Amino acid sequence: LKLADFYGSSGVVRTAFFVFITNSFVNPIVTIFDPPFVLKKLLKKKALKDEKNNKLTQAEANDIFEGMDFGIDWRYGYMVETMLYVAFYAPVMPMALVMTLVGLVISYWTEKYVFLKNCLLPNSLSSQLQECMIEYLEWVGFMYALGNLIFYTILQDSNGNMGIETTP
Repeated sequence: LKLADFYGSSGVVRTAFFVFITNSFVNPIVTIFDPPFVLKKLLKKKALKDEKNNKLTQAEANDIFEGMDFGIDWRYGYMVETMLYVAFYAPVMPMALVMTLVGLVISYWTEKYVFLKNCLLPNSLSSQLQECMIEYLEWVGFMYALGNLIFYTILQDSNGNMGIETTP
């Protein structure tokens, strides 16, 4: 194996870098500009603009003016997946830790904004979801150790030096 296979222009680390960028910054943007919610907002403006000639049924009006479902289960899954993914790639890409931290802070604030401004009050949740997610977060240490084992085993030559075959 060559070091370029990992750090080159088409290497694993470069591909993972773009996944981290997408995960950290595109997801909060999509959270703010959620296409179904934007469509619902446009329909709401249209309904309010043409209030007198509007032929909406009560059920249609309720659907348009009601907030969106927050999807707390999906958001928990996203956070756990992000933590496991960054733990695995942290040994070969330490900058991923910083990008993920920034991305999680941005996600926190965008999700808080969306929850307070655009969403329905969620159904009451049992503690089972939180307990399950905490159990998954306990795997972060294992994923970090696995990433270390895999990447350092692959990148180490027979003499124990890092950086196999730096020549083309």
